Amino acid sequence: WNTCCDSRHTPGAELIEHGITGFTCVRHDDMAFAVERVADLDRRDCRDAFEANFTLDRLVDEYLKVYKTVRDQHSLLKLR
Repeated sequence: WNTCCDSRHTPGAELIEHGITGFTCVRHDDMAFAVERVADLDRRDCRDAFEANFTLDRLVDEYLKVYKTVRDQHSLLKLR
């Protein structure tokens, strides 16, 4: 798995718990500082967060929600 340094403006940034599972950065200087601190992160915390957010069941549920939304919107368009 990978430890993450991310900006607040990229997809997935909400999954990072700053200082615990990665670093959320605003400026380039923040990113440079975060890279130097990656070794301070506990790999077990990172793995636990990954497993909590990316189980197969959860991913399937999330994809099903997207498909149902698209299907429902398509159905609504047909009614117009």
